[in-house]
Amino acid sequence: MRHAAILLITLLALASRGDERVERELARMSDADRVAQLMLVGFTGTEPNAELRRMVGERRVGAVALYARNVASTEKLLQLTAGIRGFAKGQVEPFIAVDQE
Repeated sequence: MRHAAILLITLLALASRGDERVERELARMSDADRVAQLMLVGFTGTEPNAELRRMVGERRVGAVALYARNVASTEKLLQLTAGIRGFAKGQVEPFIAVDQE
């Protein structure tokens, strides 16, 4: 819980700065893209499926959650996160969260 509070405070501080890059990106986004940035999605398996590719690449979701079911090894995790970021195709990359229970 403490980490979530720190992350929230950091995000609020960055947002209140009015970072020009953020403002430019938001100006280019449609309303649907802005809403999608609020969504966190997950998937089953250790390889990204077509639905995840579509959600990140076309729908521009803001975050992807990874769970134990998605992680086969450290090396595979690095490949997986790089692949997910690559689906963004030059757009805003999704935040990638890893559940560590």
